[in-house]
Amino acid sequence: MRDKFLLHGVGELLELTPEYAKVTLVPVEDRLTEPSESGSRIANPRQPSSMNEQPLSFVVAPQQNEENFQCLLACLLEFNVRWARNAPVLLLSIARLTFASNGAINRHALHDVGQAMAHLTLQANASRLAVCQMAGFDIQRARETYSIPEDHEPVTVAAIGYPGDPSTLSERLRQKQLTPQKRNRLEDFVFEGKWKQPAKAVSEHK
Repeated sequence: MRDKFLLHGVGELLELTPEYAKVTLVPVEDRLTEPSESGSRIANPRQPSSMNEQPLSFVVAPQQNEENFQCLLACLLEFNVRWARNAPVLLLSIARLTFASNGAINRHALHDVGQAMAHLTLQANASRLAVCQMAGFDIQRARETYSIPEDHEPVTVAAIGYPGDPSTLSERLRQKQLTPQKRNRLEDFVFEGKWKQPAKAVSEHK
């Protein structure tokens, strides 16, 4: 049932992604996400992981809980604080870097967390919610704030909410928001046979 939920409407989601993947999270009409909404987005990213380790943890900071929200907001770099302070929910993703079974290094841990966040983003988009992930935060401060163990690594902070109106942003942020992002061509990174040789299927569909 979970797989069906994740795959349902993927074609439509791919069409929606450009609108929702890069957004400013200024709440529309001051709407906040319901606890059940943000909770379900977090409860479902149970994707396959290396040896089924599921090496991911989340710290949730809804705006309704001002103390918790401010704690996570304070971990962001100032550039991100300026707009993320309007987000209804902030979410810190964390990877456990070692296997629980034997303590060995899990080199796929960050991949597995990234996959979980990708699934979470698709699920949120299906509900017309937006997810904007940020690398710009103080990792050490997050580690100290939440007493994160040494074998765990804070990965990203995500702002989750309804897409906002770019006109409410500063000029700099508004231009950043509205400027189209350049994407690499498929033939630049999809290879076949040997390194840097574009895959035939990609070359045929230019």
